[in-house]
Amino acid sequence: RRTAQSSLEGPSAASGALASEMAAVTALSELLSDPCSDVRRAVVVGLGCLGPAVQSCAKALAAVLQGDKCEEARIAAAEVLGRLLPSWSSDEARFGAVALAEALKDNCPHVCARAMSALGSVARRGASEAISAAGSPAVELLDDGDRFVRARAAAALGRLGPAYESGRVAALLAARSCDRQEHEDVRASAERALLHMAGPSGALRALESAFSESRVPSDMFKRRRIGDWCTYVSHNR
Repeated sequence: RRTAQSSLEGPSAASGALASEMAAVTALSELLSDPCSDVRRAVVVGLGCLGPAVQSCAKALAAVLQGDKCEEARIAAAEVLGRLLPSWSSDEARFGAVALAEALKDNCPHVCARAMSALGSVARRGASEAISAAGSPAVELLDDGDRFVRARAAAALGRLGPAYESGRVAALLAARSCDRQEHEDVRASAERALLHMAGPSGALRALESAFSESRVPSDMFKRRRIGDWCTYVSHNR
């Protein structure tokens, strides 16, 4: 009798938990328009701690990411979308991925970078919508004026991996890697992305081709960069 009663209580308990979660999501989502930016940011973080019911807030979270005046709230929205998208149905996942892609051109470079990182993480977890949504903006941001954004763009392309690999993308990453005027962390991100996308042999060919087409005057610099890259490959096989 006790076993039968437990089996009946199980679905009821699960249904009750889902109902409570839905109620919490509804109550929190109403606070996304609160005039206090700290409240809005806290609400976004709180939504990220809930379960499947948050999927119903996809549009609300996207609206925060795309239009909230508080940079910290937009950053939090990007983080939450990146973490939750893989568990959502295809429509909501695609909607969230598009919102993240549009956020890549946010006026705040930190929001842009966080959205890029989120899309890359989602892509690594198998969300094909994120791959198509992130690819083109990521390539464009390789030329962004902020080195922080350029490094994140290269890192996101690396996270997209072979699924987004093409000769053009490999050439762009290689060109960024061998640019002696580029900041070191951007070159390192480009090299790692190139290795992940094209594999050791393909990446080395792209790097050598980029050097041959560049106007780098110092052969020593070229040899050092290729030597450093080969060392990196040998330690990360």
